[in-house]
Amino acid sequence: MVIKPFCLNTGILLVSLFLIGSSYANPVTSVSIVSSGQTLKAVTNPSEIKTCKKFIPTTEQVLNFFNHAYPVDNHFAIDTRYSSCYAQGDIKYGDQLPGKWMLYSSGIATLVLNDENSVNLFYEHNTWYDPNEGGYEEK
Repeated sequence: MVIKPFCLNTGILLVSLFLIGSSYANPVTSVSIVSSGQTLKAVTNPSEIKTCKKFIPTTEQVLNFFNHAYPVDNHFAIDTRYSSCYAQGDIKYGDQLPGKWMLYSSGIATLVLNDENSVNLFYEHNTWYDPNEGGYEEK
């Protein structure tokens, strides 16, 4: 999946409006998990790779996440809630554009719509197993 940055002014506005509208008027209509228990390619620590294999969110947990998540900035997503453990898949909100997602065990996801706009999302109250729970910086 190639994630292209988008114009800060119009991209954030458009994707935020899409998501805000989607959360209330157009909830997630379908989600599929393509892979889970994955680790970012830059990680070479065998222990971390083994631990990330335990991050296996269910379809229901992913649906709950995307129906409650809200946009966050890159700093929060990368610096405050970093996790190398992820799952990925496909999503469709109501009658809106479908997209692809990468969901990290920390409760951060990157959603890329088929028009290639992307947004970082966050929802904290997840019930999946997070191998890094308790290790996030609160700011």
